[in-house]
Amino acid sequence: MKVSKNLSEKVLSMFVMLFVAIISISVASAGTLEDVKKRGKLICGVNPQVSGFSVPDENGVWQGFSIDLCQAISAAIGVETEYKPLASTERFIALATGVADVLVMTNTWTMTRDTKLGVMFAATHYYDIQSFLVRKSVGASKIADLNGASACVTSGSTAETNLANLFKERSLKYKPITYKTSSEARLAYSSGRCDFIMGDQTNLANMRVQLKDSDAHTVLKEGIGREPLSLAVRQGDDKWFNIIRWTYYSLLIAELHGVTQSNASTMAQSSKSTEVKKLLGSGGGNLGEDLGLDTQFALRAIKKAGNYSEIFERHLGPNTPIGLSRALNRLWVKGGIQYAPPFK
Repeated sequence: MKVSKNLSEKVLSMFVMLFVAIISISVASAGTLEDVKKRGKLICGVNPQVSGFSVPDENGVWQGFSIDLCQAISAAIGVETEYKPLASTERFIALATGVADVLVMTNTWTMTRDTKLGVMFAATHYYDIQSFLVRKSVGASKIADLNGASACVTSGSTAETNLANLFKERSLKYKPITYKTSSEARLAYSSGRCDFIMGDQTNLANMRVQLKDSDAHTVLKEGIGREPLSLAVRQGDDKWFNIIRWTYYSLLIAELHGVTQSNASTMAQSSKSTEVKKLLGSGGGNLGEDLGLDTQFALRAIKKAGNYSEIFERHLGPNTPIGLSRALNRLWVKGGIQYAPPFK
């Protein structure tokens, strides 16, 4: 992250706080759910062009991990989906002013955004880390193998500082080649002017697939830092916050119990699991109604998009061009940190 971006976010926070103050009364009285139902569609803020997450195909149809999550939320509510591509500089104002109902983007959850931008992060849908895109010719499979290599870095960025600190702590050396902007640094790497470049793992994976010789590059599995990419809603509407959070959690719970896009309807009737039957609306109780929805909201979400594993493997997994491992995003029972509270 560049210093200029930090400064712009401070300016952005002042505008957002103003907008949040202006709309807080109307949000509290009407509510996002009611607005979405009246409109008949969910306006889902997404990244403009991020392979694997949100990108239009050759026919202009949006595809990706974020897109499927948007569709799951829309299905839970029973409305259509409208995708609103948003630049990073405009996403939080778009959320605050009602241009978008929810941000399903590569939003990193931070304390500053939590406290100053009028945002509530409902759930972390992807745990990212900072890593390294490396030419395979370097022969590196871990950070230690980058000792003595050259790096394309953006002057004044946090990545520049993190890289310098990391190599100093590990008694490693590297040759920094600095550029004024991140786009210049990426172009330099693409042109072969350095051995590696540092960034968020998802961004590096996207960068790799866009290279003409993508197979000649690899993203290291080892990384540093914490980049929790999280679903974001406006502050002040707790009902909407709960809908987004529990629709997402329903996809994790479905994976935990083996509920899939294709078997969800059958399992609603045949499963002996109390949690599964409640999840799919056949086990009694009014859990969906407590959200302002009905008891089959999760069933609709799963039938539309699949469980978390299905969505991940479809767009980001090892058999896709992005080729990401589940890593931290495995369920807790499989060594990851994706974890949903009980559905009861």
